[in-house]
Amino acid sequence: MVRSNKEVITEHKERLLMSIVSYKGYEICPIPLPIASRQWDTTIYIMVRREDGSKGKKFTGQQTFTRREESIQSCIDWGKKIIDGEVPYYSVADL
Repeated sequence: MVRSNKEVITEHKERLLMSIVSYKGYEICPIPLPIASRQWDTTIYIMVRREDGSKGKKFTGQQTFTRREESIQSCIDWGKKIIDGEVPYYSVADL
């Protein structure tokens, strides 16, 4: 049975919330989603909260991992690099 991303996120919501990392005024939320062959992707949501509301942006990387925990750590590290401006073509400058 193939489940939608929404179903997977709903099932793992509590663990996902525990994985949120604050970094330089942003929040990095790893959202590793299962893909074919028991692999996890590197999807993240980076958000910033301001007085006028919250804004966020979803990023999906090319790397995959066999263990969910490895994917979560990679998502966090990658999110920090995006925030620091170290990843070409990925930016949070518009948030």
